[in-house]
Amino acid sequence: MRKIDEAYLNERFRKYIRAVRDESVSPEEKEALRNELHSRFAALHREEQRFAEIFLRDIDRGTACLREGMSFRDYVKEYMARDTNDGIHRLAEGLGVDEAKLRALLAARPNEATLNHNGEFEALYNTVQTDRATAYFFNTQHCDLRPFEVLRKARALLRTFILQRADYSVPAEYHAEAAEKQEP
Repeated sequence: MRKIDEAYLNERFRKYIRAVRDESVSPEEKEALRNELHSRFAALHREEQRFAEIFLRDIDRGTACLREGMSFRDYVKEYMARDTNDGIHRLAEGLGVDEAKLRALLAARPNEATLNHNGEFEALYNTVQTDRATAYFFNTQHCDLRPFEVLRKARALLRTFILQRADYSVPAEYHAEAAEKQEP
């Protein structure tokens, strides 16, 4: 995003937040400011636009945690990182795999050729808990699978998830949190 677009977006964001906090501003004025802010979303990437929408809805509901000094884009990136983090956690819980190993493998940003470098992928795959994975596939895909089918699907899902997510930037603090949870 160009600096001019980002500065303009932040200016509109600050105006909108002031209006939301000011009870003397009419709902029509707030809506006009919201629409003006929303019109600037075109300067964001498509994925950022989706999270910008979610963030605006949270502001409207009063559930967004607003902090001093954060730009609009900072909030959008925070929402994106939280979504990535939640997706990693949901997959690890669903398949019963070691979340710290999954995060470490994602942090390495492997490609098809380096996915199992030093056996990391196999070590992760060996942590799949068949009973949890069976329940996961039943709940998400509504299919009843035999154990060998569950393991085959779990391997394919892990492989796809890691290779697709390897391009995303997962903040280092999430890796640190996961490592702390694994320590005795």
